[in-house]
Amino acid sequence: MPTITIYEHQSIFVGDTWKVALRPDGEVITFKQRHYEALAERLGKKDEQAFPYYSLAKDHHRDGIRFKQYVGVIQAKDLTIEILPKTDQGDENYWKAILLSMLCQVFKLSIRSINHSSQSLKRSSILDLFILRFLDEAERLIRSGLTKTYRKEDDNLDSLKGKLLLSKHLSKNIIHKEKFFVRHSVYDRGHIMNRILRNTLICISESTTNSYLRKRAVDYLEIFPELSAVTVSEDLFSRLVYDRKTDDYREAMTLARLILLNNMPNLSSGKYETLALLFDMNRLWEEFVYVTLRKYLPEYSIKDQVKKDFWESPLRAIKPDIVIRNGADLYILDTKWKKMDKAYPADGDLHQMYVYYKYFDAKGVALVYPSPDQIKGEIRPGFFTDDTVGISKKAACDLMFLPVPDTPDDIRQWQHSIVSIVQEWLIKI
Repeated sequence: MPTITIYEHQSIFVGDTWKVALRPDGEVITFKQRHYEALAERLGKKDEQAFPYYSLAKDHHRDGIRFKQYVGVIQAKDLTIEILPKTDQGDENYWKAILLSMLCQVFKLSIRSINHSSQSLKRSSILDLFILRFLDEAERLIRSGLTKTYRKEDDNLDSLKGKLLLSKHLSKNIIHKEKFFVRHSVYDRGHIMNRILRNTLICISESTTNSYLRKRAVDYLEIFPELSAVTVSEDLFSRLVYDRKTDDYREAMTLARLILLNNMPNLSSGKYETLALLFDMNRLWEEFVYVTLRKYLPEYSIKDQVKKDFWESPLRAIKPDIVIRNGADLYILDTKWKKMDKAYPADGDLHQMYVYYKYFDAKGVALVYPSPDQIKGEIRPGFFTDDTVGISKKAACDLMFLPVPDTPDDIRQWQHSIVSIVQEWLIKI
């Protein structure tokens, strides 16, 4: 399946072309009217302001799509569109590897399980890499034997077994006196994680255009036990509980969540018409910085999205991105995935930070950006003038530029670079 690569906040229009670098014959991929119509249909009659992924655009007489801050992959008919993050220099393979590294850390996936090799990245979309990893996990679980667990089932049986459900028994068995409507324990493979595995295999088999991945999914479905479908939601995955018997399912469930919750299914028909794997880059950057600090700064208490009521009628709340505590001292980081083109941040960002500083009684606040020099991070001091109590004083509101690595091969080195800059800031405040 042909793949084109663009960057966040870019637009594409019908007739735009891309040369396939790996093909010596100079094959050209064109964004056609049918691709535009597939994406426009996906948006449908939704309010464009409420649809976060992209909006419709016009270039003279050409129809087009303007992508927003979401990065990842989406299929449009026979075309795969990769949307990558970007702040400065670096080619598409570099930014694809950066995105994969961030996703693996945020979703706690084994970094070795997603192949970062240059050839692999050129040949495969990010979506294909995650599907491939899920299929590897599904194969491992099938080969080792799908776990059996006890579960409760309501059924109308010929014998009294388990707990009699009196109201249902009376309503269903007025005529059939020999039946008992009961809730009983069943020991089988029908537990929720196996059902999610099967749903994901069905989704892949019905929607991926990669013939190798589709064949593997179909092959696994043929040997998978027949299990009832499950209605997928964020709440379903948040309620999963792992124990000694199901701990091996963790990575498969993480990948299933990514695939199922991002695929935009046609809910009316239950069919998976297309696949998408899209992430808000602002939120992903925030989560990446958060998990990095949690992992390598254990001596501090670090929380994300700490909510405080701010205004009533109607109720409003403020939620700084990252709150760091060290004893009685509190510090706030607000992450921004964008290149700061001007010498100073936007007025709205400064107003927001002042509210955080005052309302949380913070010792210091900082706006956190990716470094424009990529491998070089820095802290630029900035201050509020606080005279609300009649005593004029300076309150730190710094700009923190966290490095993005020259090469994304060593995730630990990247994270240690981030931690060292934040640690330096915490000590200086």
